[in-house]
Amino acid sequence: MHLKNVEAAEAYFISEDWHSIRKPGIAAMLRVKDEEEFIKPCLVSIKDFFDEIVIALNCCTDNTPKIIAELNLPQVKVLEYPFTLHH
Repeated sequence: MHLKNVEAAEAYFISEDWHSIRKPGIAAMLRVKDEEEFIKPCLVSIKDFFDEIVIALNCCTDNTPKIIAELNLPQVKVLEYPFTLHH
């Protein structure tokens, strides 16, 4: 498993024992950038199906983070990933 990112930013490395602290359940992962129009309906439509929803914000410049916070969904975990990604 590749545990380091190509940017060599240690703060974003994944520990080799990442799975040892994971609770059993079903998780969703969303990588988003400037999705203020769609993030609320998206999260509302999937919230009852997942024990954990991990959202990786990728250089958002709109209200996406604010909308996510206002929903106050307990299973949502928001992470910032400040590196440019390809589509």
